[in-house]
Amino acid sequence: MTNPILVVDDEPTNLATLRQILSPEYPLVFARSGSEALTAVAKHNPSLILLDVMMPDMDGYTVCRKLKADPLTENIPVIFVTSLAEVGDETAGFTAGAVDYIIKPVSPPIVKARVHTHLSLVNSKQLEQSYHEAIYMLGVASEFRDTDTGYSHLENGCLQQSFSCGLRMG
Repeated sequence: MTNPILVVDDEPTNLATLRQILSPEYPLVFARSGSEALTAVAKHNPSLILLDVMMPDMDGYTVCRKLKADPLTENIPVIFVTSLAEVGDETAGFTAGAVDYIIKPVSPPIVKARVHTHLSLVNSKQLEQSYHEAIYMLGVASEFRDTDTGYSHLENGCLQQSFSCGLRMG
């Protein structure tokens, strides 16, 4: 993973706790408000965001909705890390677009496990997208006609062979 995890919380002690838990394994960047979070996302393109809900300038639900409304950031997974423990709060987090919800005080093994799981899912989706792009490129490449011989690769079944090969790879 080359892109950092963005940790957003207005309380320095919460940032320090998450830094202690995650910094040995992951690069991290930090923001202390919703507006700082949006700026940090544009600057660092994080792989994952750990986001508090209750912040002074813009709450985490609003930040998450803004991220999910933007095609450039809609696929960044957001995990809420908050002291709001009611079912309605958790439901609001998922409705805003979060992939997970961790209640404070956090448990280090739980934080590590959930971060690892969601980063693995991101990597899996990126790998699947690469396979689809490779299959598409093989199909496009096989559609050409050799100008010297007039041989059409498309007419002679090469597209089908390329597509079948790509399916066996995935």
